[in-house]
Amino acid sequence: MSYPFWPEAEKPGLDIILAQRSAGDSLLSELPKGQLEAWAVDLVKPLGLTGSLRFGGSLHHSGNVDRRVKLLIIYQDRPAKEVELRLPESDYAVYVEVGGEWKLQPSDAPLSKKYVRLRPSDAPDGGLKILIDGR
Repeated sequence: MSYPFWPEAEKPGLDIILAQRSAGDSLLSELPKGQLEAWAVDLVKPLGLTGSLRFGGSLHHSGNVDRRVKLLIIYQDRPAKEVELRLPESDYAVYVEVGGEWKLQPSDAPLSKKYVRLRPSDAPDGGLKILIDGR
């Protein structure tokens, strides 16, 4: 994966975390300590989302160890077809699927020309495959 705006030595690492949201009355921003990192709580809080999260996978790409882009992707229903989301260039960001639409927090996060794709898996557990620019 390459980031066209960063010199080779400064390419950040990339951490992508997937979580499925289930219905519930509790605010996601008030989940038990340790379920969400502080940066994710700060980004999810303004959305007022309720429910619980089931973490279902992560992807880590190497890069500059001093700078990592962290992306949390929260979906409610497993997408029936491939979803393409632009990778943020900010240090922290959250994509949330609400009613079939994807929202980015922060909404003004600068975006890369690269994409993360979520593809339904054929696995019995009905999971998702995470692809970076189709690889």
